[in-house]
This record gives sequence, structure tokens and C-alpha cells, in this order.
Amino acid sequence: MNDTYPHAVVFNNMTDGILNLWPKTKEAMRYTHEHFGEKFDWFFKADDDTFVIVENLRLLLSKFDPSLPHYLGFRIKPYVSEGYNSGGAGYVLSRAALKMLVERLLPNITLCPDGASEDMQLGICLSKLGIVPGDSRDDKQKNTFFPFRFNEHFNGKMPMYADPNYWYYYPMKLGWEAFGENVITMHHLSPQEIRLFELLIYKVKVAKFAN
Repeated sequence: MNDTYPHAVVFNNMTDGILNLWPKTKEAMRYTHEHFGEKFDWFFKADDDTFVIVENLRLLLSKFDPSLPHYLGFRIKPYVSEGYNSGGAGYVLSRAALKMLVERLLPNITLCPDGASEDMQLGICLSKLGIVPGDSRDDKQKNTFFPFRFNEHFNGKMPMYADPNYWYYYPMKLGWEAFGENVITMHHLSPQEIRLFELLIYKVKVAKFAN
């Protein structure tokens, strides 16, 4: 971790690996609620290979009330009756949802047991209190959170394990139609791709000419 960036070491006694991702996430959520739960309206979790357009995330969140339990992201279909949000694409919990999770669900190992697949376990856990994924698509019903690479969504050639008919709660479009104007996240990016996104979105300016 670069010491020039604000950060906190929440735990240091857990080994790396996907099997510990959910226990680590639970500890991080407890820490976040304890130290920041009343200071912020929304709490966003993403992987370190996810690019986030924060301005578009703020636009989405402006449509929701953080005092109500909201849970937003890329909605996946199986294992949970109302679906759950992809961890890789990033997901958002409102202040109310985080409070309910930490104070009412996490203390009960029966409601929130440990297990693999952090994103699925969170969805199962939240569903015990009726907190289900909200619709994070834009006004044209296009997704704003994306769990895979740009070219995979563009071409419709997802990883072998990601059969759209089995996994995706909402229909997936192909080509440019897959992406609206307010894309929020893209996942599975290399450091070089993240820098390229940063360059094209925030550094490059397109010249405008009068007609």
C-alpha cells in the first residue's frame, strides 16, 4: 500500500485467497460502519482491477435515498431468489443498508455464515432482511456496472463460466448498445488499461468546432 493514500489496516491475521474474501469483507464492513457509518451516505466496494467513473456513480446515487436500505450494482440471477450484485463490478450499500447489515445480520452466524463467493454470501445475508438489489440500469435500460472486460461485453464472448442466460438478471445487449452514456464500472482491467481509461476519460479533450 502506498502510504501517500489514506487507508486503514482492518485485519492482518487472515491469509490471502478467495476463501477468506467474505470474512475479510465482513470485517471491513464492521470497521467502516463503526468509524464512518454516520459520516457518509453511501459505501462502495470494488476490486483493485475495477475502474470507476465516480461522477456517474454519484449521478446514479442521486436518485436514491440513503436513509433507506439500498443495494446497487450488476445484478446476477442464481442462488438468491431476487439475485445479488457482482463483487467484481463493484456494489454500493446505502447508510441504512450498511447499518442493518452490521448491527442485525453480521452478529448472527446463522444469518450470515462464512463461505466462499463474497458477493453471493452478501446477497444471501441481505436477503434475510428483505434487502434485494435495486435497478442500477440507466433510463434506456442499459447496464451501468460491468463485471467483465469491455471487449467481452462488446462482443458477447464472456468467460466460459458466465452463461448470460443463467447468470444475468437483466438481458445483455451487444456492441455499442451494451453501453449507455453513464457507465460506472468496468472490471478485470490491467494497470495499463486502467491508465488508458483515465487518459481517455479525464485527460483527453475532444475539439469542438462551430457549424
